Amino acid sequence: LPEAAVAGRCVIELGAGCGLPGISALPLGCRELVLSDCDEAALRLLRGNLQRCAKPSAQICPPEPMAPQVSAIQLDLCDAMALQRAVEMPGGQCPRLFDVVLASEFVYESGVLQRFIAGVAILLAPGGLALAANRDRPLAGPKLREQLRDEAARHSLVVQIQPAEDAARLFAEGLAHSGLSQDDVSGSVDPNTFLALITLADRASSTITAHQLLAFLTSTSTVPPSTASEATLVVDLNAMD
Repeated sequence: LPEAAVAGRCVIELGAGCGLPGISALPLGCRELVLSDCDEAALRLLRGNLQRCAKPSAQICPPEPMAPQVSAIQLDLCDAMALQRAVEMPGGQCPRLFDVVLASEFVYESGVLQRFIAGVAILLAPGGLALAANRDRPLAGPKLREQLRDEAARHSLVVQIQPAEDAARLFAEGLAHSGLSQDDVSGSVDPNTFLALITLADRASSTITAHQLLAFLTSTSTVPPSTASEATLVVDLNAMD
């Protein structure tokens, strides 16, 4: 992720698992990070990883007073009512929306992608950006990327699909930020992987647009060295204490 996409912004990751994409936003200066999953075991993992990153000696998180508000909550990305409750504020105040919505490797069965898009329409703030990465698995119907485009249009969302090489580069940069090596994680990027940039149809007020992110994706910047020398993320449910 480019720093401009998340610095000072509210970020949520859906179906977070170990939370690597969301936690990668911490050293980039996000104001708030919410990691969410519907699975209790995953929640324990997420909370443990947040605690590891919150240690004073762990350089993956910025020092006080810039430390963001972080939390791990139980939330089903397929439950539209639960997502709606997550953004509701008391007393009829404006809903609590998110500037950045992240999701990675979350579609394993038919229907999930459609419910995810409905969730993005609920959670995404005006001018916000959602990033979704997944393999184009052979589920029922058209390819996932085609289903994503069609469903997004029904919710007044705009989708730009990036090729696998862009997803691979961001994957490598995310690992560099987190301090993990390729051998530490089970996920990988292959030719069937795609990265989707999702924005509201009216992007006139966007502070970080898909066009700016595309410029970042096609830049020749190199992967920065890791600064997370003392923070260790657990990426395997079986490895939990």
